Amino acid sequence: YSVETRENRFKNKLEKGEKVIAVELDSPLTSDITKFMAGAKMLKEKGIDIMTIADCPIAKARVDSSLLACKLKREMDMDILPHITCRDRNINATKALLLGLNAEGVDNVLVVTGDPIPTAERSEIKSVFNFNSRMLAKYISNLNETIFDVNNMTIYGALNVNARNFDVQLKLAKEKEENGMYAFLTQPVMTEEGLENLKRAKKELKGKILGGIIPVLNYRNACFMDSEIAGIKVDRRILELYKDKTAEEGRVLAVRTSVEIAKAIKDYCDGYYLMTPFVKTDLMCEIIDEIRKIKNETDVVISMGHTSADYNCAMDAIKNGVSHATHLFNAMTPLAHRAPGVVTAVFNSDVSCELIVDTFHVSTAFYDMLFKLKGRKLCFITDCLPAGGLPYGEYTLGGQKIIYKDIVCRLEDGTVAGSVLPLNRGVWNVYTNSQIPLWECVNCASLNPAATIGIADKKGSLEVGKDADIIICDEEFNVLNTIIKGEIKYES
Repeated sequence: YSVETRENRFKNKLEKGEKVIAVELDSPLTSDITKFMAGAKMLKEKGIDIMTIADCPIAKARVDSSLLACKLKREMDMDILPHITCRDRNINATKALLLGLNAEGVDNVLVVTGDPIPTAERSEIKSVFNFNSRMLAKYISNLNETIFDVNNMTIYGALNVNARNFDVQLKLAKEKEENGMYAFLTQPVMTEEGLENLKRAKKELKGKILGGIIPVLNYRNACFMDSEIAGIKVDRRILELYKDKTAEEGRVLAVRTSVEIAKAIKDYCDGYYLMTPFVKTDLMCEIIDEIRKIKNETDVVISMGHTSADYNCAMDAIKNGVSHATHLFNAMTPLAHRAPGVVTAVFNSDVSCELIVDTFHVSTAFYDMLFKLKGRKLCFITDCLPAGGLPYGEYTLGGQKIIYKDIVCRLEDGTVAGSVLPLNRGVWNVYTNSQIPLWECVNCASLNPAATIGIADKKGSLEVGKDADIIICDEEFNVLNTIIKGEIKYES
């Protein structure tokens, strides 16, 4: 018997650059989980990417977040991000909990140090704190290299963008990254200072960031959060909006302000972290619908390619909005030990990139390395010219004569002009010349490019509701059928 490898769906979405939506739902204070489960089902049907469950916030006992995560994973196949604090368990208990989560298929955990026990209760309740969140992250990273070597735990952490001394928060976040944290969920962003700190974090941290949003329901709720809840600051302008408003007016404002915050943080985070107030799941569903409208606003994808830019210029371009690289390695400054070039900028950033997979433009020796570096950011292309599918001979490209011979087209002076590769052969080329799984080779030619240009909700995979654009191939990837929008257009 051997452990089967699982796909970490949520992490893969982040890797592909999808703007994810995580929603936090507090576990109940009693053993009656009826309302909680109904809320979770509602969020699943709304199509959220992951649900997070806090681990006894403000040190008040609730139904265990990890047990609920296992239940939801098993019964609803939901992706869950349970929080784990350092407050209530020693190392032995923590390891036992992590083993159980991994066995149940829960592959994402958020580790936090945890709120202290209230002073009035410390005579009866003792905290543990064998380690802090950075130490716990390192501990889980070590488990990933030993016990969880087949299905790693992806580690997430908290980032307080409202801290008075944000320099300290950034320093701690960088230490967390060094200890294995992959991404951060921030406190709610409700002030200009919080937004500026988020911008700093996006520039300075390597990890993915989910920007925090919590709906404000009324004036009293806003004042309480601002003055009583650690890590939350509410802008004066938001407070003023809620003065003398009815409950229904407050609900309308909750949706409006949440969406405005989502728009403000959109360019500085990799997704949204929505916190549900008072188990108002219906309100969250309304906000999710509005935020999806922001997500679906098609942005221009800026790509760099056919360029003599140096490494620093390429990295500056990425910071200013470039998110893709055309024809990796070809017609761009290469990787050299004293002149790293555009190629190295692609490796050292999270931009997506194209790879011409005809075995000529780029050596097959790079295939495995590139997939390890770029994963779901790697897109296979053909660079196929109009001569593709035609016999050897002379053709034209942009008014210039091109000569098609073997697997490549050249100008009269011998300069490579392009390829004649069909994409199905490109997938086969990579599969037969690498260790990349076939399904990931297919993703590189379908889902990954769709995600790159923002149409993965319609194209790129076989899912209910997506366009029925399908090819059916034999065991060597020769095309047998082509189906477009559900209609067979080609049969071999």
